[in-house]
Amino acid sequence: MNQVQYVPVNRLYQVWDEVEPLLARATELSMNECTTDQLKLMLVQEKQTLLVAVDEDGKLTGAMAVELVNFPNDRVAFLTFLGGTGIVDQATFSQVEDWARANGATKVQAWCGVAQARLYQQKAGFEAARMVVEKKL
Repeated sequence: MNQVQYVPVNRLYQVWDEVEPLLARATELSMNECTTDQLKLMLVQEKQTLLVAVDEDGKLTGAMAVELVNFPNDRVAFLTFLGGTGIVDQATFSQVEDWARANGATKVQAWCGVAQARLYQQKAGFEAARMVVEKKL
């Protein structure tokens, strides 16, 4: 089973070369709204938080960026970027939920495409809440 670990900002530079390729695909899926360099800046500025999944051998297998957002009735752990393998399964994702609760979150949300939404629903118990569509002006 993977272990989910919080990466403090002062360790970001030590793991970035491993994390960046995992998150690069997620930036493509976001229609290049954010590059990995821009994501790294948000992580360094502590606007987002980096969590990684590490297997039994200590190998980094996945990474996710999480933004904690305060709304009037909820504090949401919003998963902005996710990449790698073995994160979206019940055993591993329950650790993400524990981290979110420990940081005051009352909900976890994620932006994702239709296929990814099915993965979240099947493997981590998410429910469809809304569909996001966009028109560039």
